Amino acid sequence: MTADNVLQFSAPSQGAPGNPVWFRQKSDTDRSWEAFLVYRDMGPARSLRKVSEQMHKVDQLVRRWSVDHNWRSRVLAFDQDKDRERQERLAAMKDTIAEQQATIAQGFTQKTLQALALVRPADLAADPGVLLKYFTEVAKLQRVLYGFGESADAQMIQNIIIDGSLLHGPTVLPPEPETVDADDFE
Repeated sequence: MTADNVLQFSAPSQGAPGNPVWFRQKSDTDRSWEAFLVYRDMGPARSLRKVSEQMHKVDQLVRRWSVDHNWRSRVLAFDQDKDRERQERLAAMKDTIAEQQATIAQGFTQKTLQALALVRPADLAADPGVLLKYFTEVAKLQRVLYGFGESADAQMIQNIIIDGSLLHGPTVLPPEPETVDADDFE
């Protein structure tokens, strides 16, 4: 055992009211508490046999401590608490990432709108898909970041195509393909 483990084994908590069940209980002896910590800290691969081997104790003694001191229910509560803490950290990280991505998306949207303001209507007539391409990328980002469904994105794109709301004027559509008359081939 390291000096750190010795300090941990002599933790002041002796089953004080309100303490989690994986803290030292009044019924824990120094040796049973030490064995419980070994068992608790093994994680999912824990076993009483491994505790016996690691602590050089007889299997029956470790099993008796386990039963007498409710090790199974105590480590279950410990594992659940550690999982809850991990889930909370993960949720906080996800929130931070979502906020960062939203800030980036807002910046990208601003830059896109600034770039679109510089595009002349004549340039849009030459390449009408450029506006749609800009809008589609912004809409994809917003859909992901703000939880819009694909149908909301498709509806927004359809509105742009139909009413030209981002063009500040009529929609610029590509020219209709010319029809070919059969007389042209004679």
